[in-house]
This record gives sequence, C-alpha cells and structure tokens, in this order.
Amino acid sequence: MRRLFLLAPMLALLWCSAAQAKPVLGIADQKPATFLDARLEALNLKYARVYVPWDVLQDKGTLPVIDEWFAGAKLDGLAPLVTISRSRIPSRLGYKPSPAQLAGEFKRWRQRWPGQVDTISTWNEANLGNKPEMVASWWLALRKACPSCTVLGADLLDEPKVLAWAAKFVKAAKRAPAIWGLHAYNDANTFKTTITQALLNGVKGDFWITETGGVANRVRPIYKFAGCGVAHQTKATTFLLSNIAMLSPRIKRIYIFTWGLGDNRASFDSALIDAEGRERPSLNVVRGYLGQTTLAAPFGGFSPELKSCNKGKSAVKALKNAATKTSKVTKTSKKSAKKK
Repeated sequence: MRRLFLLAPMLALLWCSAAQAKPVLGIADQKPATFLDARLEALNLKYARVYVPWDVLQDKGTLPVIDEWFAGAKLDGLAPLVTISRSRIPSRLGYKPSPAQLAGEFKRWRQRWPGQVDTISTWNEANLGNKPEMVASWWLALRKACPSCTVLGADLLDEPKVLAWAAKFVKAAKRAPAIWGLHAYNDANTFKTTITQALLNGVKGDFWITETGGVANRVRPIYKFAGCGVAHQTKATTFLLSNIAMLSPRIKRIYIFTWGLGDNRASFDSALIDAEGRERPSLNVVRGYLGQTTLAAPFGGFSPELKSCNKGKSAVKALKNAATKTSKVTKTSKKSAKKK
C-alpha cells in the first residue's frame, strides 16, 4: 500500500505530461462569418489559420475579406497563423515575388494588422510548383525582416515527393526550420501515417499540421482518397486525431480545415458544418479530442449522409450557394446561444 501511495503522484505526473504532449487544436478557415458561430466559440480554441495572397494589399477584391477575417479573429481572441499564398490578381497568378518583395509586403502586413502577423508560414503548399531553393530564400528573407516572429519553413502538402523537396530546402537554406507546416490530407484520408512519419524521420524540426481534415466530398478530384461522404469524413477525422496526432511529440499543433462550406475555390469539402448549418459528426470527434461533451442531438440534427459524392457540378453549385446560407445560420446560432 505504501508503494502504491508513493507511486500515485508519479503516475499522475506522467499522465499530465502525456496530456500536455497532445497537439493543440486550431481552426483553419478563410471565411469571416466563421467567427460568428457560437459553436466555434464553445470549443475554446486559441488559434486560427488563414492563407493570404502575398500581394493582398494591392488586391481590392480580396483585401476587404482579409480585413474582416483579422477583425473576427481578434474579436474571438484567436491568435492567427498567416500562410502566404500566390496572388489572386489575374495578371499575377504565376508570378513569383523576389525575397525583397515578399519581405516588404510582410512588413506592410504587420503595419496594417498590428499584433496579428507575428506567426507566419512562408508559402502555401510550397512543394507544388515551387523550387525549394526559391522558397528557402523567401524564408530567410522573412526571418530577417522580423527576427522576433515565428516563421514556419513552408506549408507542405503530404504528397510522395515531399521529403525530397524538404531536403533540398534545408540544403539551400543551410539549416532546418524550427517549425514546418504540413497539410496532412493524403495520410488522413487514406488511413495511413506513411508520409507524415517519413517527414518526421527525414528532417529536423517540429511540425504544425496547418491544414487537415476528413474529406466528405471532392469537388475537383486531384488526390485519390480511400473514400468520401460524411461517414468517411468522420472516420478520417478520428484517424487523424487518434493516430497521426500521436505519432510524435514534435507535432505541436493541428489546424482543422474547415469550419463551414462557402469557399468556392476549394477543390474539396472537409467542412464540419454543412451548407444548411447542420453539424457533421466529425465535429463531435473534435469535441471528444478536446475533452468536451459530445452532442447526441445537436440543434437542427446532424448533417445527413451525402446522396452522392465526387460529382463535381452539383457540389460546386452547393459550395457557391453555401457562403450566404452559412452566414445566416451562424448569426442565428450565435443569437440562440446568447439567449440560453
């Protein structure tokens, strides 16, 4: 009994250490309306992630949306992770800025959104169509522009050649980033850990999974996943948070993409909330990971299984109409929560 009494505090300490090692969750979503949803607020998340075109300050169509996003994140007390992405200006879609240009825009971002652009990732899915040497030069320029900032090496997509790309990045930069970003879609949706584990084994540094989630529908199918539909999304989200998340203590954060439908640029649907504002069961998986009570019967009921998935035209139409619907539903949901 005496030995058990002495061991109890040690076991409790070990349990706490294990709990602390679990990656922290955040939300990755482009829509300012997301921050109006009381269900998101109830998760008590600390972090939100957004990708922003490198020349957004010259993009009159995109800038107001990004301004609203930062205002919403600030109102909800969420610390942003900002990932730089390609231009959306038609004449600049394929243009690659110089390191000096990128660093200059970054400094202007910090002036426009003070206190909210301290954590940044060098480029969105950088291993797709970008030379690692160029991305490394961007990373070094951003670090020099703000030595006190946290600058991720890049957001990498988990595709088969990613490790070779990352190795070339390290060689060009002559050092490994302290933190890499990773989009763990292929592993999560094929129920494997192959690519994530290869990166953990092959390069130094911590990892933030800056985009991931179970995919319910592929609007413009590019990647071959194990399935689609709401049930598949739930299974993939469970695998993500119970297997991939626990691969290594070097995985520090996971940002779930995305909260609700409404981004017609997305090539897939991984939303936790459907176009009618109904919860998908994967949101309960997230609640369980956070140690919160899951809902057996959420308001409005659960989102039903898709009648079909990977159909393209019908899904694109749904995404285009979803932004307005989701905005209305989230406002109503927040009002209802306040009344309670």
